[in-house]
Amino acid sequence: MEKEVKKTHHTNPFEIGFAGAEDAYHQNPPCKGFNPRTYYEPWRDDSLTERFFSPRGRLGRLSFFIRSLVGWIVLLIWGSIMTNRLLDSFTNGMTGMIFHTVRTFSTVSYCEITLLFAIFIGFCAMQGMFVIRRLHDRDKSGRYCILLYLPYIGILFWLYLLFAKGTKGDNQYGPDPLTHLQ
Repeated sequence: MEKEVKKTHHTNPFEIGFAGAEDAYHQNPPCKGFNPRTYYEPWRDDSLTERFFSPRGRLGRLSFFIRSLVGWIVLLIWGSIMTNRLLDSFTNGMTGMIFHTVRTFSTVSYCEITLLFAIFIGFCAMQGMFVIRRLHDRDKSGRYCILLYLPYIGILFWLYLLFAKGTKGDNQYGPDPLTHLQ
């Protein structure tokens, strides 16, 4: 016994099943060029993983700037704290070698180096997701995010993403992130 599919744009897949939702999409697509697999609602940015580590959807210029800036500030603060700890540990190790005391470069420092490296990799992944979502706002593929990691070109590419306007209206990556503000 199959349920009748409502002919609405916002069909809840849990009410009619995922197959029914896909049928409803094909009967009444939301817009031309819309891809349901990349559908994203910017006003439903609930979890931190969706906000910072998801490549789905679009990201406006201001959100891109603020999220990138906050990420850089956190990385700089964390990096300076960890660098200070590592230098302090290394200096104590050198002092221990000079004065023949027991303090040397400890294994805690290696754990701190590993932690700093892991956080840096996470930061790079987060920035990559921001760039992919910003490219989606420009109606471009996320493959171009590799340009961010090229020397000199990365800075110019980031500035391009910061100042270039996004596609007006819906595109294949989801609705316009500015429409929910109006």
